[in-house]
Amino acid sequence: RRLRKRKKGRHRRRAMPSNHVVKAFLSDLNHAAAPSDIVVWDVGANDGGWSNRLMQLLPERHRNATRLSVFEPQPRFADELTSLAARWSGTFHAVAAATADGSLNFFAPPRNASKADTVVASLLDSNRPSVAKEQISVPAIDLAVPMLRLRPDEIVLIKLDVECYEFELLPH
Repeated sequence: RRLRKRKKGRHRRRAMPSNHVVKAFLSDLNHAAAPSDIVVWDVGANDGGWSNRLMQLLPERHRNATRLSVFEPQPRFADELTSLAARWSGTFHAVAAATADGSLNFFAPPRNASKADTVVASLLDSNRPSVAKEQISVPAIDLAVPMLRLRPDEIVLIKLDVECYEFELLPH
C-alpha cells in the first residue's frame, strides 16, 4: 500500500483496493456474460477514495458498464460523494447500513479530525475517551433488503467498512 504524507510528518494509508481482490474481480469481469451484470457497492464509503480508485483501475469497457453505489451516512461527505457518484454514473445513498430500517446514532468528530474518526454511538466504550463532540442521528437501511434484489448472474463486489458493525450485518 502506498503512503501519503500528511501535515506534521504523519502518514496515512490510502484507501486502495487490495491487489488480490482487484485481480479476482477483474477475472470475473472477463468471464461476465454481459457488461450490464457488474455491481460495485462501497458500504461505509467515507470520502469515497476506495470507490474512486477502484473505478480508475477498471478497464474502460467495464467501467462504463459498472453500477456503482456508495453508502455513507456522515453529512460531512455528502457533497464529495454526490460528485463521485455523478463522475462514475453511480448512486450515492446518504444512509447507514443496518439490520433494520430506521436510524442510528453517531458521534460526529470535530471538523479537523481525520475522516475515519466517526464511531457508531452504540459501539463506544463509555470508559474510553472519544474525539467525538456531538451525537447525530442518521437514517439507516436494512442492507439485506437491497442485497436480496441482486441477481445470481451479477458479478458483485461489496466493500464493507462500517466501524465494527460488520459482525452485526453479515449474519443478517
